[in-house]
Amino acid sequence: MQQQVPQVVLIKKIILVTDYTDASKDASCRAMLLAQTYKAELKALYVFKPRALGISEENYLPTEHFISNEDPKKTRQRGKNILKGFC
Repeated sequence: MQQQVPQVVLIKKIILVTDYTDASKDASCRAMLLAQTYKAELKALYVFKPRALGISEENYLPTEHFISNEDPKKTRQRGKNILKGFC
């Protein structure tokens, strides 16, 4: 009889693609939980549909939250705060 060896899961990096709508909330929260559990680096990529498609902007965070000339460290911290508030 073969002895079963426990599997070790190594997750070092997680990329979350989100549009910050309610539909993406569950995935965002799960990504944050996985990152905390495995002490993994979490990167969030914000995507949105252009206005040209006639999509209402009321469900999306304004782009000024993400496009700025501020210090990249401040931008990253602001993004982390937005993501924490989202979950």
